[in-house]
This record gives sequence, C-alpha cells and structure tokens, in this order.
Amino acid sequence: AFPQAAAPADAAAWYVGDSAAAASRGASGIASPPKQQPPLGNLLPPCSDVLNGQWAAQDLEQGQSREQPWRQHAAPMHQQYIAPQLAVWQSIEHQRQQLHQHGQMLQQELVLQEALMQQQLQHQEQLLHLQLQQREQQLQLQLQIHIRQQQQRQQAPPQPVTEVVMVDQHGQPLILRQLFAESGVTQTIVWNDDGSHWAFGERTVTSLLDNNVDQTNAWVASLSDRQLHGLVHELARRFVEGSQRRKQRQADDETQRVSSSYDFFGLREEATDKELDNAYRRLARAMHPDKNGGTDEAKEAFQAMKERYELLKEHRAGGLGRGGPGGEGDGRADGESEASGQAQQQQQQPTCISYDPSDRQSLHQAASEFVRQLHVLQQDASCMHQQAGKGGA
Repeated sequence: AFPQAAAPADAAAWYVGDSAAAASRGASGIASPPKQQPPLGNLLPPCSDVLNGQWAAQDLEQGQSREQPWRQHAAPMHQQYIAPQLAVWQSIEHQRQQLHQHGQMLQQELVLQEALMQQQLQHQEQLLHLQLQQREQQLQLQLQIHIRQQQQRQQAPPQPVTEVVMVDQHGQPLILRQLFAESGVTQTIVWNDDGSHWAFGERTVTSLLDNNVDQTNAWVASLSDRQLHGLVHELARRFVEGSQRRKQRQADDETQRVSSSYDFFGLREEATDKELDNAYRRLARAMHPDKNGGTDEAKEAFQAMKERYELLKEHRAGGLGRGGPGGEGDGRADGESEASGQAQQQQQQPTCISYDPSDRQSLHQAASEFVRQLHVLQQDASCMHQQAGKGGA
C-alpha cells in the first residue's frame, strides 16, 4: 500500500536521516555525519501518475518499473536496520513460544502427577478399608467362637483330670483316679469283673478315720484285691497331699511367728543382729521376774520373750525356728502341747510307706498305716486351727 500514497518530504528526510545517524554510530555509539540521501521524489512515483493509473502502464510500456530506484535504496536499509531487529524479535518470539510450550508441558505433568497421587491415595484407602473389614470380621468370628465355647462349658459337665492306675491286658482301665479341678473333689474308681464299679473318695476316708481299728480292719478284709489296691492308692495320695498342706501350714506359721516376734521387739526384718541383741537386753532387764514380783505370770512372760529371741536368732541363722508346730516356743498351752505332742513328733520324722500291689498282706498293712498317718495329720491340722483362732482373738 505504500506506493499508492505519497509521504511528506520532511518525514522521509527525517526517517532517512535518523536511520543514517543510527548506522553511523557503529560500535562507538557516536553518530557520524549522515550521507547524502537522494531526494524522495526520485524514489516515489508522482501522485498524479498514481492517481491516474498511468504508473503501471508506463512501466509496462518502458519494460522497466519506475519503483526500481526506491527498491534499490530500501533493500540495503532493510538489511541494515530492520532485519536485525526482526531477527531479535523472531528470536524472542521463538523463546517465548518455547517457554510457553515448556510451561504447558510442566502444567500437564503436574496434572498427571496429581491424578496419579489421587489414584494411589484412593488405592491405599481402599486397601486399608479392606484390611479393617477383614480384621473386624476376624474379631467377630473369634468373639463368636469364644462365646460358643463359654456356652459349651456352661452346658457340658466339667471333665475331670484322670490318672490311670491299673489297666487290663487289653489296655482298658481297671483303676483310675479322678480330679475335678473346679470343685477339688478327688476319688479313685475301681471296675469290678462284673462291670460294676466302686468309688473311694472323701466319704470313704472320713468313715475309716471315724471308725475304730477293729471295724476298719473288718471292712478292709472284705474287699477284693483290686478294690484294696484302689483303696490303698487313694489313701496314699491323700496322705501325700495332707503332708504337703501341713508343710505349707508350718511355713506360713513360721513366717507369721517370725513377723510377730519382730513386732514384739519393735524391729524391722532388716534390723542387724546388734539391734536385735540390744532390744533383747532392754526387754530382759524390764521383764525380769525379780523386777516383776517373781510371779508365775512374770516368769512365763520372760520365758516367752526369750523364746521369741531364740526363734529370731535361729531364723536369721538360716534354720527353722525352734517354735515349729509341737516344738518349744510355739506359744501353745501345756495341755495342748501334751495332747498333740506324740502325734507331732511322729510327723516331724520322715515317713516312708511302701507296699506291693500284688501282695494282699502288704496292701492291708499299708492301708492300716496310711489310716494311722491320716489320723495324725487330722489332729495336727485341728491343733493348728485352734491355735490360729486363739492367736487371731
């Protein structure tokens, strides 16, 4: 469109002069004098020719375009001034497009990563939900099994712990002992040849202890060999259990008397031997019968204090106290000690009762001895309970 309108001469001169000045600066930045530029009229066709449409016709007739002089001068100007600016602009535009494309790629990558993270989180959430459901189902199943087992235990009778004592040639039990853990009941069952069975338990042993020796021997003699074997086994087990209980009662009684003796002297169990001796001397001077009228009560109190001191000395030395059941210093009255002295002396001695299950005479003797030992254990337990009741009172 530029050749169709004529520009003012001063504007064309300013553009040419300004471009020439910019080109003359060079690297130094100082503008050199502008070169002589051809008049603008030589570069542009006359307006009248343009308006009348004669310019193109004359070019065709003359075979040479009249705009050639203008193009000859405009091409160097374009290459010198405008082309570098265009190259810079094109480079900037190319970089802008690259940055824009890179930004779009980054944005797409962020969107993909966000979508991937959401998928992973949803997957993990689903896994956790499934695990929680499985765990809940397992707990519910365990609870149902536990409830069912509880109901079965409540409905079904408790099964005893069975100890087989004797079997026949086919391995079938002939004599066995049962222990009901919940009630503590024990009994020995004997199967007879006719299929019936006898049970020797608490009532059998109580009856033997309450009857006299002649009645016991007569009843024992009426039993068969297998029944006598079962009876002796039950008596032997009860004797062992009673001996263990008596030993535990002795240990408990020993511990209680030691503790009360420390309290009597006003000491703790961590006290030294010197502190114990000093406490004994202090009480010995205060409780001496000569300083308390010499009465029988004063002598008994002084003797009881001395026995407590000896008990603590023996206990601290690592031995059993002299005040064991039936011994000196147990705090019992003379009548009680005399009543159970013989039985407890026999119990303090180690007891070993052996028998031959195939010999009826050996079984009969063992039954009599076990009954006698059970009598001793019963008397000893009764005495210890009475003493414990008096001590508590």
